[in-house]
Amino acid sequence: MENVNHILKTIDLIRDSFSNSVNVYTKGSCVKFAMILKHIYPEGDIYYDMNHAIFKYGCNYYDINGFA
Repeated sequence: MENVNHILKTIDLIRDSFSNSVNVYTKGSCVKFAMILKHIYPEGDIYYDMNHAIFKYGCNYYDINGFA
């Protein structure tokens, strides 16, 4: 649970770092966001389809909104 809370806090900090971040990271830059999380948490994996990229760490999936 500690890792989950740490990842969610990281996401909160990124989301709050500039206005409109949710729009940016859900409409075109979701892969970039997943790459940021991958850099911070290299044990995780990026998953994507033609519409959206998410980051998997352990049993959970994340995007700019927190849990995906």
